Amino acid sequence: MAAVDFIEKPFAKELLLASLDQRFRRILQKEVTGERQKNAKVQLQVLTPREREVLDGLAQGLPNSFAAHGE
Repeated sequence: MAAVDFIEKPFAKELLLASLDQRFRRILQKEVTGERQKNAKVQLQVLTPREREVLDGLAQGLPNSFAAHGE
């Protein structure tokens, strides 16, 4: 892991604990994001080709009616 904070000596115990707390929150957020990505990949794999085509159109910013009708 890379450094995420720099604390100069002498430091207050509260500053060290706050820095550690922030790092642990970042680690937890990465884990949550990773799980969401895994779940999204699974959901994408079960889409039919047509559903994937509509989703791709929506992702490109096409209105739902255009994406669904392939216009």
